[in-house]
Amino acid sequence: MSIFGRIVLPQHVRAAVAETIGAFAADYLAEIERAEELPPKTLPLPRSYVTRVDDRLENWPENQLPAVIVMSPGTGAQPSVDSEGEYRARWAVNVAVVASANTEDATSDLAGYYAGAVRALLVQQGTLRGFASGTIWKGERYGDLPADAGRTLATSIEVFEVSVEDVVTRGEGPRKPSEEPYEETNWPDVARVDVDLEPTEAK
Repeated sequence: MSIFGRIVLPQHVRAAVAETIGAFAADYLAEIERAEELPPKTLPLPRSYVTRVDDRLENWPENQLPAVIVMSPGTGAQPSVDSEGEYRARWAVNVAVVASANTEDATSDLAGYYAGAVRALLVQQGTLRGFASGTIWKGERYGDLPADAGRTLATSIEVFEVSVEDVVTRGEGPRKPSEEPYEETNWPDVARVDVDLEPTEAK
């Protein structure tokens, strides 16, 4: 680890969520099919994954649906810091799945299947394959989207809070500005050593 320590970027959080969904989507959609007695592969796998800050959900071409959109407007509660100076933050993350079917009822059902799959996936895979310390489900909502004639769009939006440890560490970093910061800098690596001290009786 460099002298700067870990620096977590907001796009890291969004990418970790999207990649985790991509890795496990088939498992959870297959389980939904079994539970609902649907033929295998009735629920198509997501064809596109998008990460963004805002909540734009419209204008999706047919060949990109179902689409997973991971949105994060920022952190929720105030970040906390531990005794070693490591900050922990909780990001608000909304995951939308935009789906399409031939009828309004079929589209509504499709959105519900994806809602259940995403909810279960991120609650049960809440560490995001080691990136986060945990993910909390905060709720969900549904809605219809404008679509072309003969096509119905619906979306399910799952609301989560993703906790990430060691977002940035107080007291790390260079002690003075570098003369050439954009050139390759041979910063020394930092190794942490834990020492257990046992009290002894004074003689």
